[in-house]
Amino acid sequence: MLFIGVILAAPQQAPQSPLPQQSSQPRLIEALYQASRQQNEKDASQFLEQAQFLVQQGADVTAVGREQRTPLHWAVIGAMSARGEPQTRAFLEVVQLLIAGGADVNATDEFGATPLDYQENSSASNALTFVLLDSGAENGIGQSESARLKTLLDNLTSASQAGDLGLVQSALAFDLPIGTKLQVRLTSAVGSHSSHVGDVVEAVFVSPVLVGERLVIAPRTRMQGTVMLAQRASNPYERAQLILNFANIVQHDGTKTQIITRLVDVDNAREAVQDGRVVGLAYPNITKLNWGLRMLSVADPVLSYALESAVFVRDKEYKRAIEYPAGTDMTLTVEQPAKFGGNTLLTVENPMVPVDATPELRGFVQSLPLRTDTPKGTPSDLTNVLLVGSRDGMEDAFHAAGWSEANDLSLKSGLKTFAAVAESRGYRNAPVSLLLLDGRKPDIVFQKQTNTFSKRHHIRLWHAPEKFDGTDVWIAAATHDIGVAVQKGGREWYHRIEPQVDRERSKVTNDLAFAGVIDRMVLVDRPAAPRDSKNATGDRIITDGRMAVVFLQ
Repeated sequence: MLFIGVILAAPQQAPQSPLPQQSSQPRLIEALYQASRQQNEKDASQFLEQAQFLVQQGADVTAVGREQRTPLHWAVIGAMSARGEPQTRAFLEVVQLLIAGGADVNATDEFGATPLDYQENSSASNALTFVLLDSGAENGIGQSESARLKTLLDNLTSASQAGDLGLVQSALAFDLPIGTKLQVRLTSAVGSHSSHVGDVVEAVFVSPVLVGERLVIAPRTRMQGTVMLAQRASNPYERAQLILNFANIVQHDGTKTQIITRLVDVDNAREAVQDGRVVGLAYPNITKLNWGLRMLSVADPVLSYALESAVFVRDKEYKRAIEYPAGTDMTLTVEQPAKFGGNTLLTVENPMVPVDATPELRGFVQSLPLRTDTPKGTPSDLTNVLLVGSRDGMEDAFHAAGWSEANDLSLKSGLKTFAAVAESRGYRNAPVSLLLLDGRKPDIVFQKQTNTFSKRHHIRLWHAPEKFDGTDVWIAAATHDIGVAVQKGGREWYHRIEPQVDRERSKVTNDLAFAGVIDRMVLVDRPAAPRDSKNATGDRIITDGRMAVVFLQ
């Protein structure tokens, strides 16, 4: 076993205690928790000395605190975030003291993680891994996954050998099949600079989870996770990184159901998600900077030079941090099929369920224009949403759902757009390109971004000349920008869109439903709508042709 300078003799007197006067956790756990949260090395050393003294005085090394974590969990988490070699060595010494004192190296917290799961990407990783593995440590999350898979396969094998089709079907009937997509929205902020390993992260389901026709999880159901890694970009050669483990569905009665998920996407984020890990921007962002400045220099070389100076200063400061505020949408995928048994995951609120269209509504929808056009008359985006309600009600609905109005195209908004592209950041009121409906400009445009102009949800709305049942009607075209492309030697740029535009139709209706502003929703078929076409910039458009008619409260 690797051994790093553990002092076995107890000190003559207790070090001055820096622990808080009141804590709901055992003193040993609180000391290690506080040590893992200190930015100052001297402050961390005080808590570590207190922890060593408590262990040597016989403190319970198997005690359990908040989130069901043991002292060994927090000692490993502290080693992950240690600043400097002396602090790293001190945490390792505590780890060895705890193991020598009988700590359970495979204890799992409420997120299914053992201490070994928390030792990724730190200066202590190699030594700490050897210490834990030599003591019989295993990965809790991965081990649980393997054990569950084995159980499922064993049940399926037994049912098959018995020749009982009912048993086979029962063995394959999951409440959450593998690969199920879960759309969640953060209710707590998280980031590479602002979060610590072990922090609890909370979210809510923003859209219903359906398996076939059956509702499994309703919107607003809570979900909890934890930060597994929060790494700063400490030099120009590193990127900020963030790993989140969402593991617990919190039912309406407060009980928790554990599942195994993986983060696969942060909606409209500039960062990439690779194998569950959020990876920040590289430094410096030369390609995008030069490209944005080149576009601007075509119009005004003086402004281009001024922007280059501003971007250079900004890029050297705080730009590369990964920071997601509350309200950020994320997509998780189910990594292990799950059964909930007798537990119900339905909240008291019902999801939005489309109702049948009346003949009058079908006739009204089919009389509306199907496509927008560019000012030059080129067919572009499909209309796919219809809102029934007053202008004030419509605007309040989108604001409640977290959408922002887009600015009109102008020199000022154009310069802000160039800066946002060059600096890889968001511009929540950025303008959109001009599209016409029956020769008219949109009455209003809403959009939703996270931290980059390159990716955004947006919807153009036109006030219809006719009313439906005496109520104002708004015809809308919703698409999802997923990237920026250039043409004509860099002199023109445009957004590329997600080809499956029905997903954006669902995004709009789900966001409005989540905000609680929808009375009812109807999906109306339009036989004349093209199912597979292209927009004005050549991006493919794939749809079932239906229009979502939303009656606002």
